[in-house]
Amino acid sequence: MISLAFAVSVIWPYRPSYVFSIVLLANRQLSLAILMHDAAHYMLFKNQKVNRWIGSTFCRAVVIADLDAYRTYHLQHHKDSGTQDDPDYLNYKNYPVTHASFLRKAARDLSDTTALKIFWSLLLMNAGDT
Repeated sequence: MISLAFAVSVIWPYRPSYVFSIVLLANRQLSLAILMHDAAHYMLFKNQKVNRWIGSTFCRAVVIADLDAYRTYHLQHHKDSGTQDDPDYLNYKNYPVTHASFLRKAARDLSDTTALKIFWSLLLMNAGDT
């Protein structure tokens, strides 16, 4: 599917093809992130080495993450979920949000500001600065 997304844009270099490719690539990127999540829990395969290899080789690069760093972070989230020690606590502590806050969040998402913030956070996490 990833190859198809690139091929469509190369074979038919038109805006609708680009939009189709972007949507398809985002969909496949999410799927690989989900597989990386499962590999971080050693749930893709019975063998931990195979989980680590598949998760590191095929899944993590697409979402610009380090599997071991993600595993450490994510397992801390599971250990302290819902508490102030949860590394994801800042992401949900203010929910439910007001209507005005929702509109600001939607504007950030539609303007790609959220994507840039996540990208920056991933770079810092991979640099060991979490």
